Amino acid sequence: MELTILIFREIEYLDKWKGSMIECVVKTLA
Repeated sequence: MELTILIFREIEYLDKWKGSMIECVVKTLA
């Protein structure tokens, strides 16, 4: 159970990181 929450948190963190990376690229291109 705890392991599932840990994995979910890590995926959520990665999604936020990818989101900020994409945001940076969009700002650079815009």
